[in-house]
Amino acid sequence: MENLLNSKIVRYGKIRVRFLSYLEGGGRNFGQEFIRVVKEKFGKVEHVFEYCAGPGFIGFSLLARGLCKKLSLADVNTDEVE
Repeated sequence: MENLLNSKIVRYGKIRVRFLSYLEGGGRNFGQEFIRVVKEKFGKVEHVFEYCAGPGFIGFSLLARGLCKKLSLADVNTDEVE
């Protein structure tokens, strides 16, 4: 596992997401398309559950934009959970 000193940070509004580069699966880039889709199809919701979340880029983006009030993340990779 990479040292946390080698971690990167991405910001979504006031939310900072710290992650290790080898755990990034695309949510920071193409996963941001979810923002537009959720906004158009669902609008604001009470709770979002992101499975296979990795660092949670999609979920934290939704939370930062006020599209959900509560966020739960899950991933089977123990490095992600840590």
